[in-house]
Amino acid sequence: MHGEGASGKAEPPTVPHPRLAPEIVIQSQLFCLQQGDVQGAERFCDTHRLAGGEQGGISLRRLIRQEHFHRLLTFEEVVLGEAALPEEGVFIQAVHLEGGIKQSRVLFLWELRLCPDNCWRVRTITHCPDSALGL
Repeated sequence: MHGEGASGKAEPPTVPHPRLAPEIVIQSQLFCLQQGDVQGAERFCDTHRLAGGEQGGISLRRLIRQEHFHRLLTFEEVVLGEAALPEEGVFIQAVHLEGGIKQSRVLFLWELRLCPDNCWRVRTITHCPDSALGL
């Protein structure tokens, strides 16, 4: 399931699997995005459209073109923050992306759900502006 990259570090999985914890799903999706593999990152989405956005959903490909979301492609480090299980089969994770073009830290919230195939998949990715955090 895992391969070794050029740095010798184990690379995250590139396809969903029932044994993957939700945190690994997020890291795997971000790894795909960092590599420019949007199609690979979409494999970790609940559907082809993330919840929210216009008409009930937006594709990951369109989401990353929006302001702030381009950071999903240009980060240097992932720092997982607080996590919650607000209800059975739902997982929410704060994710700080550091570095990139402006060498700053940006906060996103990932919401995942446990799907019928017993794989955790991404339902939403939400950008949290600094003002929402009182920064």
